[in-house]
Amino acid sequence: MEYAVGYARISDQDQSNTSIEDQPIIIKEYCERVGLNLTKVFIENGKSAFTFDRPEWKDLETLIKKDKRIKFIVVKHIDRFSRADLVDALVKIREIEQKLKVRILTVKDTLAQDTNELGFKLLRTMELLMSNNERNRIQERTQDGVYRSLANGRWINMAPYGYTNSRDSQNKPILLINEVEADNVKKAFNLFLNGLGAFEIADKLGLKNKRRSFVTDILKRKLYAGIIDVPAHKGKLAYETTSINEPIISKSIYYQVQNMNRFKGNKYHGNDEVWLRGILSCNECGKPMTAGRSKGKKGVYYWYYKCGTHRVNYSANKVHNLVHEILEHFSLPKSTIENVLKSVKAQITEMDKNKGFDLQKINTELSKVKKRISDAQEKYLLNEDISKETYTNVISGLKAKESELQEKINEVNTDVNLTDAKLHEIILQLSNIKTVFQNLSCELKQRFISVVLSRSLCYTGQHLLIENLHPFFSSKYAAVKALNLLEIKNPDINYIEVSSCSRNITIGQLADFLFIL
Repeated sequence: MEYAVGYARISDQDQSNTSIEDQPIIIKEYCERVGLNLTKVFIENGKSAFTFDRPEWKDLETLIKKDKRIKFIVVKHIDRFSRADLVDALVKIREIEQKLKVRILTVKDTLAQDTNELGFKLLRTMELLMSNNERNRIQERTQDGVYRSLANGRWINMAPYGYTNSRDSQNKPILLINEVEADNVKKAFNLFLNGLGAFEIADKLGLKNKRRSFVTDILKRKLYAGIIDVPAHKGKLAYETTSINEPIISKSIYYQVQNMNRFKGNKYHGNDEVWLRGILSCNECGKPMTAGRSKGKKGVYYWYYKCGTHRVNYSANKVHNLVHEILEHFSLPKSTIENVLKSVKAQITEMDKNKGFDLQKINTELSKVKKRISDAQEKYLLNEDISKETYTNVISGLKAKESELQEKINEVNTDVNLTDAKLHEIILQLSNIKTVFQNLSCELKQRFISVVLSRSLCYTGQHLLIENLHPFFSSKYAAVKALNLLEIKNPDINYIEVSSCSRNITIGQLADFLFIL
């Protein structure tokens, strides 16, 4: 008696018309009828036959290569063997039948059937061709279904963070809001708008166990704003549509975040021992300095910043202490704080007076921009001569303008008392900058340095060289320069006395420090 193995397969698309339980029974009955010793039936459940990269099939191939007694592979129908491209299927058959000397039979074939006979090869080729055609039809039906769902605003994949998968009254897929996760999504967008990076946001939201890219993915996902991308399909161009699911954030906030375009190049890290890494540059070549640590004479390790090109090492403690000393001089006296508070309150009062007029003006301009966006989308869908690149450039510019106007509306609508309270808290904190700075996390220290002293600074061995200084501290520049603590490379403004400087501080300049609250 000759030996055989069986192979049964069912994919997700086959569930309605083929039973995985029936195939092994039919294969077993066939082997008993024709006198084959069936050693094993490999069962592939939920796997497509579009390729041969299937776990059970690979195990089957391993077995027939090892066990030379096996001369037959039995399947219920040839489409259980393969629905792959016709050429791929024929190559696999030739490999098995000619190289391994194992014949592939369906339950309608006889043992006496010559699989090399021309008529049989032609019949098998036609069956494989029909099977491949059925595969293409399945793919087409699937793609059509996906397109229809997306065009109708339905999300058909696994629910992203902030949502859970569910079904509506018609048993169609719908997303429900996960209140806890959705709250984190809202906070992530707001924190980003307030100047925090992905690493800092993950830290603030308690998402340390997730990758930094997890926050970046949240900030890029259109679905949170109720937007679904509909792909190009059968000659129809790709476009955006409105999701039927409840949005978590407004479109305005989403586009504001995209317009900031700060996903790439985030150099912030979490090592509190060297919080200037990524900010400090070599004074000779301008390249970012790396950080390392060495073992001292007493066996204690110490950190240092170094330039790989010029072989210069600077003690991290020495540079850090210099920054602390500069910030200590930056702390503002009581008289300055009072002057700044008066100036800011006057600006808030003026903003409140003009609120109605400003809103009307901005809303009129916003309506025009939205009309232009709608017209651009319509022209793109109806005019095949407009390239995707041209459309993308136009629509991106318009949406950036829409976000800018919506941000202005949000600013005008900001609760005056809340703004007053927050700005007052910022000013009080900046009266004792060194202490505030030392209590910040590593990421916020880097953010603070980049706001106050610029993103790139150099250490000469004695003092810091910076590109610019935040206007809030301009009155302190002369003093720290005289002490050889700090120098601006190419100052383009006059750093004036505190009495006049404090009157020129704007709400926007104070808002730069919202992240420290």
